[in-house]
Amino acid sequence: MSSVAISRLAKVAVVLAVVYALVLFSQSRQTFSGTEVAIDLKSVAASADKLVMKNADAAVTLERDGKQWKLKKKSVKSGEIDRLLSAIESFGFTRRVSDSAGDAGQYGLAKDQAKSLEIYQGKRLLRKLTIGSTTAVDQFYVMVDGDKAVYEAQSTLSGLVEQPSSAWIVKTPKASGKSESRD
Repeated sequence: MSSVAISRLAKVAVVLAVVYALVLFSQSRQTFSGTEVAIDLKSVAASADKLVMKNADAAVTLERDGKQWKLKKKSVKSGEIDRLLSAIESFGFTRRVSDSAGDAGQYGLAKDQAKSLEIYQGKRLLRKLTIGSTTAVDQFYVMVDGDKAVYEAQSTLSGLVEQPSSAWIVKTPKASGKSESRD
């Protein structure tokens, strides 16, 4: 056999190995058979009047005061709140990836890695989402209400929960041209 033929056979073998690996990877990421993900967040977002976002370093608490949202008595950017509530409403669970959070670090759900979003109506906790590492653009791992099951979800929520408190507050211009937080 010529060296050209051997080279072509080697390339075909590599391509087949890559295809086989992708098939195995795809099968390992399939939803558990018979598992249906039916967690609705639309009604939760509509009735929310307090949102608490936490990570290992900080916490941000947004509270509704009538029709306006506030952070420590300061007005919050309505566009940011609209984006956050829309992200909660459009939150989609794509599949269940694990029945146990025993390997939480693998999913970015260990306490020192994860972010959380607690959604309240009054003093009643409606939902707690523990948000882990991203799997693709706008996709990430999540646990719901302290359940040990790990889901893959799709939403723009992950990036919004990471924002510092200063990103939420409405800035008003001072006479000197600098801006300050509005009370």
